[in-house]
Formats: sequence, structure tokens, C-alpha cells
Amino acid sequence: MSNLIVTNINGEADADRAVGRSRAFCNFTSTTNTIRQSFSVSSMTDEGTGRYYVSVASPFVDSGYVATCACNTNTSANHDNNVTWARAFPYTTNKVRYTSAETHQNNFSDTAAQTAQVTVFGDLA
Repeated sequence: MSNLIVTNINGEADADRAVGRSRAFCNFTSTTNTIRQSFSVSSMTDEGTGRYYVSVASPFVDSGYVATCACNTNTSANHDNNVTWARAFPYTTNKVRYTSAETHQNNFSDTAAQTAQVTVFGDLA
């Protein structure tokens, strides 16, 4: 076995500022408005069927950050052949808007996906 002794590490002083790291995420059950797991998220607000705001604990420098999302919808028989999609986009420097909707036979409607995930990348203020 070898021992590694380090006296000085050159590099980024603030590891939290490293490029490419998620600054916040939220995994929630939208049908019950319950946050399952999160990091750097202060709250989630239900704004109606399939519409939510996820507030991050630390604001971003501007609204040019990136928000990504995914969702999992109900798999019961009445959801066969439906396409469910979700989108997340910056709303303010500390709030992400998330929406999910469903299309079936050319009809479009907002839907509460069973579970939803929002991940946010960007520079913190």
C-alpha cells in the first residue's frame, strides 16, 4: 500500500464553481406535489395541472442559465400511444418554470406527470 502526501494543490479554489456541475436539481412527484430529493432547491410551487416553479436556493448571475428536465408518466391503458413531454426554462435568476403536457390523437393537454426531474446549470451570483 502507498501513501499519498499532498502539500499543495493547484487548481480551482472553489470546487463548487467548476464548469459543468449541476447547481441545483429537484426530483418530485407532481401528482402529490412532493419533493422526493433535491439539491440547492428552496421550494416547488404548483401553478396548475402540469405547471410548476422550482426555486433555487442561490440565485444565478442572470437568466442565461440552462435548465433541463425529464418526466415519467402514468402507464395505465388510457395512456397508451400518448406522447408526454416536458420542458424547463429559466424564468428569473432564482426560479425555473417546468411544464408537462400530453398529446393523444392530435389533442394537446397539460398533464401532471407521475414524476419529474429538473436540473439546472449555470454561474451562481
